[in-house]
This record gives sequence, C-alpha cells and structure tokens, in this order.
Amino acid sequence: MLRRHAARTGYTRRVRSLILLSIGAMVAGCHPLGSFPNAETGAGLPDVTIDVSPLDLEFGDVDAGETVDAVVTLRNLGSESVTLGAPPAPVGDEDYTVLALEDHSIAPGGSVSLTVRFSPASNSPATAQLVIAEAASVVTMSGTGRAPQMATGDAELNAVVLGCTGVGTIPVWNAGSRDLEIADVRSTAEVFEITSWPASLAPGDTGAVQFSFTPVVGGLVEASFVFEANDPVATAKSVAVSSLGYEGEEVSERFEFLPTDPTDILFVVDGSSIAPFASRAAGAAEAYVAALEEASVDFQMTAVSSSSECPASPTYATRADTSARASTVLSRAFSEAGGPWDADLLGLAGAALGEASSLGCLDGFRRAGADLEVVVVALGPSGAPLGDELVQLQAAAGADVRVSALVPTDGSCGTRADDYLAVVDATAGVAEDVCELDWVDGFQSLARLPGGAGDVRFALAEVPVSSTLVVSVGGVPMDGWLWEATTNELVFVSSAFPLGTDLDIRYVAAVACAG
Repeated sequence: MLRRHAARTGYTRRVRSLILLSIGAMVAGCHPLGSFPNAETGAGLPDVTIDVSPLDLEFGDVDAGETVDAVVTLRNLGSESVTLGAPPAPVGDEDYTVLALEDHSIAPGGSVSLTVRFSPASNSPATAQLVIAEAASVVTMSGTGRAPQMATGDAELNAVVLGCTGVGTIPVWNAGSRDLEIADVRSTAEVFEITSWPASLAPGDTGAVQFSFTPVVGGLVEASFVFEANDPVATAKSVAVSSLGYEGEEVSERFEFLPTDPTDILFVVDGSSIAPFASRAAGAAEAYVAALEEASVDFQMTAVSSSSECPASPTYATRADTSARASTVLSRAFSEAGGPWDADLLGLAGAALGEASSLGCLDGFRRAGADLEVVVVALGPSGAPLGDELVQLQAAAGADVRVSALVPTDGSCGTRADDYLAVVDATAGVAEDVCELDWVDGFQSLARLPGGAGDVRFALAEVPVSSTLVVSVGGVPMDGWLWEATTNELVFVSSAFPLGTDLDIRYVAAVACAG
C-alpha cells in the first residue's frame, strides 16, 4: 500500500560550483554507496546552488508488508541547468530503497522529486542515510517495522509407558507488535497429535500448544511440529519435539559378581585300591584346579582317604591359593593307604563332615550357603547301603549334596561300581572312568560344576525392556553380558569382571499401562 509521508522541512545549502564539486567528490569518495555522479553544470565556474529538503525523513510505524513513500526535493537555486546521474543507494537497513528519477535535469529555479520507499520486513526499527553529494547533504531516514513475531519454548512432556497417552505442551508467545495469527500446527509423526493451540495472540500474550504422545515402540521418539502463522519472518516455523516411550517403571538392582554359587569340594579316596594310581593323580589334579579357575568357581577344597575320617592336619585350598598348592591338597589323599572306610566312601564323607561340627576334624571347611560337591574315587562298588549313607551325608552337610565319581564305569578294570553310579545319577553328578590311562580329561569333566560352565547368571526381579538395560561398575556402563528372555536372567562370561565386583543394573520394567 502506498501513501505519501509528510516530512519535516529541511534547509537550503548554498555553495559555489567549485566548492560544491570539491565537497561532492569528497563525500562520494568516502561514502561506500557514492552519490549522484556527473552533475553537469556547463563550462567555467557557473553559479550552482542545490537545495535539499527535508534532511530528516521519519516514516513512523509501518506494518511489515506495507510500503510508505516519502519525497526528498532537490531544487536548483543557481543560474545554470544541472543534470543528475542515477540516485545513490541508501546506507543502512535494507528496508529502504530510492526510486529512479523521472527527470534527471533541473533547470534554474526548477526542482526534481526523489522518492524514498520504506518497506519493513520484520518487527524492528530501521535507519539509513542517503548521501546527496551534489549538494554535500545527507538525508537521515528512520522508521519502525511493526509485525507479529512468534516465539516458542521447549516442549514439556514426561516419558510415557508404551500403550499409554501422555499430554505435553509447548509455550508460544507473541514477541511482536501486531496480533499473531496461528493458522495451523501439525506434527510430522503420528504418535504425536496436536490437540489445541491459540489461534490469536495479542502483542505480549502467551499461550500453549497442547499435544498428546502415544508411543508404540520403546526408546526415544522424535518429531517436528510445524507452525503456520502470520509472522513475516517465519510463516512456517518448525519446532523439534522428542520424548521417551518405555514399558514400565525403572528398576535398580545390585549384585556381587560370583561366577558360581560358592562350592565346597570334598574328595573321598579308597586308599586300598587307588594308591597304585597315584602317579596319574598329580597331573589330573592340576587340570582339575585349572578348570575350576578358568570357570571362576569360588571353591574350597580338601581330600580325605579311607584310612581315617579325621585327618591329623586337615588342609584346604581355595581360589585365592596358588594352583600348585591346590593341586597338592587334592592329590595328597591319592597316595595314602587304605583303612576302615575302604568300602564305604559315602559313609566316610558323612563321618568327616559330622566330625567337622563336633570334634573339629574339618573345622572351617563348610561355608555358610556354599554348595557341597563330594567326589568318590574307588576301584569298585561300595559295600554299604548307599541310600542310607546319602541321607546321612546330606544331614551331616546341612544341604543337598551332589555326588560325582571316578570309578569303573564298564568293568575294564576292577568291578563296575553300579551303586556309586546310581547315586551319581540320582544327584545329577558326573561319572568318569577310573580305568582310563590318562585322568586329565576325566578330572576336567568333574570340574564342570553346576553354574560353573563359563557363565554367570543373575535373575532380574522384573521383566525389563531390553533396550533400557544398563550394567555398570562405579557408574561406568559395561559390556560382556546379554539378557536371556526365556529365563529373565543376565548372562555374563565368567571372566567379564573380577570376582566379587559389585554390578549395578538399571532397566525399565515391562508392566501394563496403569489405569
């Protein structure tokens, strides 16, 4: 829209031609946008005086998108005609332009009108200057653009359980000087639904865009909200929105990394029949200890022979001992002579453990909460009713007992130990053939204790959203684990962490949407 602007009256500047040209050249040379070039005044030193009026153009408040013109009059007060070049460009805000002259020639006493146009693009003040070098004059222009100006804040929305619907807001306000009209707000993701927004906001007013979030997958969900408004600077403004979809509440758990349940291991050896095989025991014992260490078994181990249920100086080996010492503790019983317990090794184990609680023969061997593994080593069957002996053994141990055996399994040497093998089967133990010339493989098999086969398991209290599981040590997230969905357990490689490390576990529980 065009309208004429009433400007303040300027003043007349009168100079001789020589002075005029000198000042004009000086201003044109210094000012970055120059001036009217090549004002022709004729030969000699004619009397040229150009009046510029007004020198201040005040456009006032103008709505963005509108146009206001103001006129600067250049009047020739001299005695010679003056021809002007192209108008100079204003220096300052780009909202000002100078229109082309309709007539470049000014006769003595005549004038031309120079039109300056103000077209503000935003809600802000604008200033510029127009250098009229031919008159050694500067016209100052000022005005203020008026427009709505949309501003938005961050989205406010909590994480939402899968299947539920959360409600969020985005604050929006009008930082401009004209009414803000919001025609539409749309989301780029279907899980975010715009429910309402303020259609109009007066200058300075604040409102809020209301929206809902219904996640269908766990994790971070991102989208953009596109605003269509009459803000001339941003008619379509995009605002980033994100939120977390999760399956339930966050759970924190801690457990101590112990590769297996603590296991007390008791070897009972028939000295009368096994002593000739003592040379095989040394290397096999080393292999047995190495297999326990590789599986990170928290063990305490000792061995007794059938010569006595109460060793004179009982010694125990643990994970903390050297491999050599542990192997020595184990293999020692293989070189001792037989005795009253030759045909009743389960009875021997029960008596030794019973003595542990009464007379102190194996004082400190049984640890609270530890599993018990009894390994029978014999060259034939037992001569005792093993069912009764097993019951007595379990009573002495104070816990269930797993029995494994190194005995004749096919009768290729000695007599097949069917009764010991039956107990092994009943207690889910391991049976290996004592008749093998090399016991290393057999002892390595005996060392495969329950839970000690190279992994560590931790049962979670709740079913997690797998993508939210974090295992950390001292606040640092760690690898070396996986979640087994069928058992709801975390499974670790036995060598993943040092024995006794405290592991912190965090996850979001998979629960139905409440309410």
